[in-house]
Amino acid sequence: MRPVLLVILLAVQCMICLAQPASYNFRRVTLKDGLSDAVVNSITRDKVGYIWLGTQSGLNRYDGHRVTSYIHNPKDSFSVPPDFVRTLFCDDGGNLWFGYAQGLYRYDYARCRFEKIPAVSNVSVNEIRQAGKDTLCLLTSKGIALFDTRRLQVSYADTAATEAWVHNPLYEGWVCQSVAYVATSEGIGVYDLHSKQSRILPVKPGVKTPVMRVVIDSSGTLWATAYDKGAILFKGRNNNTSFEEITTYRYSKLGTTYDIFMDLYVDPRNRLWAATNGKGILSINTQDNSWFALANDFRLPNSLQEDHINRIYMDKQGFMWLGTEGSGAAYFQPDYNLFSILLPERVKYMRPHIWFRAIAEDKAGNLWMGAGIGLVKQAANNGTSVLYARNELAGNNILHSNSIRSLLCDTDNNIWIGTASGFNLYNSKTGRIESLDEKDSLPRGFGWTLLQDADETIWAGSSWGLYYKKKGDKRFSSLRQHPVLHPYARYNTRLLLKDTQDNLWVGFNGRGLLRYNEATKQATWWEQAGQKDDPIGNIITSIAEDKKGIIWVSSYHGIAAYDHRTNTFTSYKDLQAMGSLQISGLQVDDADRLWLSSVKGLLMLDKNRKVFKKFGTQDGLSDMQFSDQVAFRLQDGRFVYPTYDGFVAFDPLKYEEKDHSGDIIISSFVIRDDAGTTLSGLNCGDTMQLTPSQNFFNIELTAFNYSNPEETWYAYKLDGFDKDWTYTRNRIANYTNVPGGDYVFRYKASSDPGDWNKEEKTLSIHVATVFYKTRSFLVMAGLLLVVVLWLLYRYKTAQREKWMRLENKAQRLEKEKAQVLYENLKQQLNPHFLFNSLTSLGGLIRTNSAVAGSFLDSLSKTYRYILKSSDHETVTLEEEIKFAHSYIRLQQTRFTKGLEININVAPEMLQRKIVPVTLQNMIENAIKHNIIDEESPLVIDIYTVQDMLIVRNNLQKKNYVETSNKKGLANLQSLYRYLSDRPVDVNSENAFFQVTIPLL
Repeated sequence: MRPVLLVILLAVQCMICLAQPASYNFRRVTLKDGLSDAVVNSITRDKVGYIWLGTQSGLNRYDGHRVTSYIHNPKDSFSVPPDFVRTLFCDDGGNLWFGYAQGLYRYDYARCRFEKIPAVSNVSVNEIRQAGKDTLCLLTSKGIALFDTRRLQVSYADTAATEAWVHNPLYEGWVCQSVAYVATSEGIGVYDLHSKQSRILPVKPGVKTPVMRVVIDSSGTLWATAYDKGAILFKGRNNNTSFEEITTYRYSKLGTTYDIFMDLYVDPRNRLWAATNGKGILSINTQDNSWFALANDFRLPNSLQEDHINRIYMDKQGFMWLGTEGSGAAYFQPDYNLFSILLPERVKYMRPHIWFRAIAEDKAGNLWMGAGIGLVKQAANNGTSVLYARNELAGNNILHSNSIRSLLCDTDNNIWIGTASGFNLYNSKTGRIESLDEKDSLPRGFGWTLLQDADETIWAGSSWGLYYKKKGDKRFSSLRQHPVLHPYARYNTRLLLKDTQDNLWVGFNGRGLLRYNEATKQATWWEQAGQKDDPIGNIITSIAEDKKGIIWVSSYHGIAAYDHRTNTFTSYKDLQAMGSLQISGLQVDDADRLWLSSVKGLLMLDKNRKVFKKFGTQDGLSDMQFSDQVAFRLQDGRFVYPTYDGFVAFDPLKYEEKDHSGDIIISSFVIRDDAGTTLSGLNCGDTMQLTPSQNFFNIELTAFNYSNPEETWYAYKLDGFDKDWTYTRNRIANYTNVPGGDYVFRYKASSDPGDWNKEEKTLSIHVATVFYKTRSFLVMAGLLLVVVLWLLYRYKTAQREKWMRLENKAQRLEKEKAQVLYENLKQQLNPHFLFNSLTSLGGLIRTNSAVAGSFLDSLSKTYRYILKSSDHETVTLEEEIKFAHSYIRLQQTRFTKGLEININVAPEMLQRKIVPVTLQNMIENAIKHNIIDEESPLVIDIYTVQDMLIVRNNLQKKNYVETSNKKGLANLQSLYRYLSDRPVDVNSENAFFQVTIPLL
């Protein structure tokens, strides 16, 4: 196979061929995007920005990202009818109209549904044109009709005042200055919408010629198509009183049955576009009738996908939309085509890959293209081309190798050629290609790079190292003889650049980067380019210098920028932003933007060095995979990048990002977990009312950037929830658990992420608060809580007061009871004591009158104390002891030596309080319950321990006590419980009886 190919290459040497003209980038909308079917018959763009496509089986809406299909639903009276749409039209008022066999329909944006117009029912609407403010001209199965869009009323032409064709089925026409021009079977039908007058305008004098399409250009010239053994185009002359018949568009001299114009369209630049049924579209100059065709080219993936075109439509962004017969829709920008493909015609057939790698331009403007199959010389202005190739079978050794790696046009207009097996030279004077080898001190290595500097020194980098030939030298010199660069003589040299500071930059293939300055004789070598902690590798693929003097270096692992002032590198290795880190082809345009290629497309780094812009096949590139070679700049300023299938050429200064930020909308509002609440068609300034459970939602944004929708940036912020703006390419804004309240969703779009001085739109969102979280509920709940707490407080206070009253009353009653009992005890004591005392006194009077007097005095003092203390709750211990002494004298008079009472009270306790006659009761209780005898006297000790008074006696219990009610001590204890928190303690253990009384 290889010898046969080489014979073919030799045979085409010097063969004349046409170069491929600049191609248009056709984007596609197909079944893969969601079209209901691939036959597109009608197209329009609505007021929002959506493209509507009518197909054989349904209606479709496209936003640049996805297709939404509308089909008939028999259970929904507001769905589309069960038929294909015949015509689509968006009027001056923004209303979207659909013509069906069943009548006229309108799209209700507020309710997202289709409404049938009752006034235009059961009639086929085939074409819709604007006929004035609030007026449409309808071409129907009943002829011409005028429709009032405000009143929704229709009127048909008067049958008595018009010609018959006005009432016949009509399909195609145009309206200009209140006059309708209609394609009829007799010629061009003319109908005045005001006067209601009609006539036929024949395209051939005296001959009824069926007309298929009619349009009027901006100069008022009428154009029509007909069929007569092929397509015929008629152009109006003399104010459209006659017509010029044009047949140069026929695809064969005889014409064929498939040679038909399917549609005519006049764009805002007054170009006439014609759709054909087999040859794509024609662009016709309305002034001189010149034309060119755009058709499918299977060798270019971004060409028109099919040549049978049904419909042409241009939207307000300048995109030309085409409906095909079986491949969906296509669209392109006829006035903006950044990229063109340089690929010699004969070479196209040697696909799938030709591996273009190098290009050079000589002083005459001829392009020299290096590929994997040889060297192509393309004459200037797309003239003839010549292929130079090595044919080993025939012994034709024109080149060392057919694999061309580098090219250089020197100041003498000679072409230096680096191949995979050495260097060649095309001598412009002799027109012959010479071989360079060891005789020229250039070994037969891999010829990576060529450079001629300002001193006209030729530098040649190869797998054997770097060689140079100064002006006037006959032979090349190796770096082995160089006084400074000799250590790098055998390094595989891949790239060369001379910067504005006269530094020679050398990129090695696996050995890093070298900088050499001839003036200072200094060389700096970096084993790996890039930051020390983030290197980009040691295989250098391209070097460039920007307007600030920064040196840019690329490799298989990213790019790096070297700053002379700081002697530092900055690495760029963002895979998500760059798409691929295998970078080459660095070029800097006059706007100081850095262009670079990769195996996944073309990139541009903005002048601020912050944002990468990606270009792919959707932008017009024929291939996403660029060769890992250098790029070239033509004399006209165009950049040329090698790819696997030709060269991509473009003028970087003509690149302009179409700003469609004003076309941004909220395309859907989805409430999470509730599919029934998905909304669309929300307008700026609308308000969304959400329930408390609907606080999880997604907002989808769409900016109608059909040129490259994936590269559109979006900015949004939910005021009241988000702290900062979000900037992203993601169109979906996700919000979760949004608290109840009022919010404003602000959003905008930009094609340039560095420029956000764009129109901002808003959507008000009210999320209802759960009733128990509302301010009014919280206020009411707070008030209610305060009232409840106040009532509870009042209730508890009242209860406490009641309880305290009852407790006080109970204490008072208990105290009174105790006092009564105690008083009763004292009253019981008094008679018994008085009886005993009087008995003793009587005996003393008879026996000892002197003692009787003293006894009577003590008795008098005792009763005086009892009477005095009866009005007091407590008395001092000192008073109680004084009283006790009088009482003791009385008792000792009675019992003499049989009763012994000892009082030992600390002086500091004398002012403490005690219940009156407590000691009398304790002494009397002891006398009452114990035997008193001189041989075994009753001993009563009264003393204090800390703040307690202790009354203690020895136990000599009587067998029977006549006057005891056994309640004396209990009553005393009860009384003391209300006077002190310390109890009266009674203890009768260890042969003693002891009562401990707290001092108050």
